Amino acid sequence: GVGGHFLLLAAHTSTQAALLDCLLPLVPKPEADWKDDDGAVSFVSTAVTARAAEAEAMLSWRSLQAVGAGFWLTDPPLLRERAEELAKAQYAATRDPGACALLYAALGKKSLLQGLFRMGSNKRQSDFLGRDFRDPAHAAAAAKNAYVLLGQHKPQLAAAFFVLAGAHRDAVGVCAREMGDPQLALLLSRLLDGASGPAGASGAHPGQLLRQVVTADMLPDAKEASDVWATAVLQTAVDDQAAAFTALLQPMQGRQPMRGAGLCEGVAALRGLHRRL
Repeated sequence: GVGGHFLLLAAHTSTQAALLDCLLPLVPKPEADWKDDDGAVSFVSTAVTARAAEAEAMLSWRSLQAVGAGFWLTDPPLLRERAEELAKAQYAATRDPGACALLYAALGKKSLLQGLFRMGSNKRQSDFLGRDFRDPAHAAAAAKNAYVLLGQHKPQLAAAFFVLAGAHRDAVGVCAREMGDPQLALLLSRLLDGASGPAGASGAHPGQLLRQVVTADMLPDAKEASDVWATAVLQTAVDDQAAAFTALLQPMQGRQPMRGAGLCEGVAALRGLHRRL
C-alpha cells in the first residue's frame, strides 16, 4: 500500500481526478479469482468469471484500496462518479445485486437496485425494496434484516440495509469493525454525508458522520499504536490540520528515519499542512 506521507499529499491536491487516473493503471491485476473462505463473493473480491476480469480491468474496490483512495478521495462529484462506476463494475462482474447493494443504497439509487433484484428473479427482495423507508415501521424492518444478515456473516449486505433504514452510523460501523475496512467506512461516510473534507481539496467540509467514525472508531486505534502517519491522515480527514501537524512533530518512538524520496515526501506533507494552519 501507499505510505502516510503520500496520503497526506493526495488529500491536499486539487487535482484528485488526474491523480486517480495516473495511479489506478499502476495497480497490479489479480491473477486468480478472489472469494471468501465460504465461497461467497466479498466486497473487495468481484473477479469470479471472465466477465469479472473485464470489470476488474475497469475499476475495482481492490484497486481503489491499493492507492488509498478511501482516505483521500474527497471531491464530492468525483466521489459519486467513481462510486457509481464501481457499483456498475461489481454488478457486471457477478450479476448479483447484493454485490453492489451497499453503494447503490448509499448513492440513493434504491429504485435501480430494486430493478436489479427483479431482473434476478428475486421477487421477495425486490418487493421489500419497494417499501418507503421513511416510514418508521419499514425502516425498523430494514434494520431488523440488517441484524439478521450480520448474524449470517454477510456484513456488506447488512450495511446496505442499515443505509436503507437510515441507520447510517451503524452502516459505517459495520464497514469499520466487522469488515475491518477503514477506507470503505470513510468513503461510505462521505457519500452519506454528502460532503467531504478537507476544505482545501473540494471546498466542502467533513460531515458529522465522517467526524463520528474517525474520532470514535479510528483515531483511538491509531494513537494507541503510536502510528503518527495514520493519526495525521485521520486528523486531516476531519479537517483538523493543526492536530495533524502536531502529530507529525511527535518523537520518533522507534520509527525508522525517512531517507531519500520518502524524506522529501514527508517534508512536502509537513509543508502542505503548515500552509493550511
